[in-house]
Formats: sequence, C-alpha cells, structure tokens
Amino acid sequence: MSITRLSLVVLLGTLSLGLSSQAIAMRGLIVNWTSAPKKLDCPSTCGKTLLKHAVPTGLDRTGKPSFNICLAFGKDSWGSEGRVGFNLNGESSCITVIDKKMHSSSRYYCQCSNDPRPRIPR
Repeated sequence: MSITRLSLVVLLGTLSLGLSSQAIAMRGLIVNWTSAPKKLDCPSTCGKTLLKHAVPTGLDRTGKPSFNICLAFGKDSWGSEGRVGFNLNGESSCITVIDKKMHSSSRYYCQCSNDPRPRIPR
C-alpha cells in the first residue's frame, strides 16, 4: 500500500469519526484516546481498558482490521503537537506521514471504543 493511499485511509477514518459525532452519541458509542504502554499495540492497549476495542482504519489482505487509529507526538520538527497516524496489529509504534516521509513514534495514544464492530470507510 503506498504512503499516499495509506495517508488517505487514515485521514478518511479520522474524518468519518469526527463528522458523525452526533450519530455516535445517539447510539451510545464511546471513543477515547488511551496512552499505549511500551511494547503494546492498540488492540492490546484498548483491551486493558473499559472500552476494549481499538478503532480500525484499514484492512489487511484477508479483509481483517489490521491498522488502528493512533495519535503520535514527535520531536524536533513537529514539536509537541500530536499527529494522527496508524498502528499495525502486533507493532508498538504509531506511524505518521509528514512531507511524504513515514515517521515512527513509540510515544503514542490509541483510539479505543466500546463498539466491537469495526467501521472502516471504503
């Protein structure tokens, strides 16, 4: 998957969550950022909270959710502001794309939800 296409998938997933906030509130869906401990991916991190489920933003080749929404904090050039990115199942980092370059951060937050059914924009 190209960086541009992957960036688009992450962006669309994030936008779809923000634009449908009224519908989410009416259905009782809860979404929150949770700090990821070292060596844990988003599904493992969210599984340790009351919300239980990582919010997916992409599918692997078999059609299963494997990319999860995360928020990374960088160093130097991007300062202390957070950047939305993706976390791969089994990986303990958040990948963001800045200026067509991929950046990996081990300090990140996972977007967790109480809804076990993934909603991935297609």
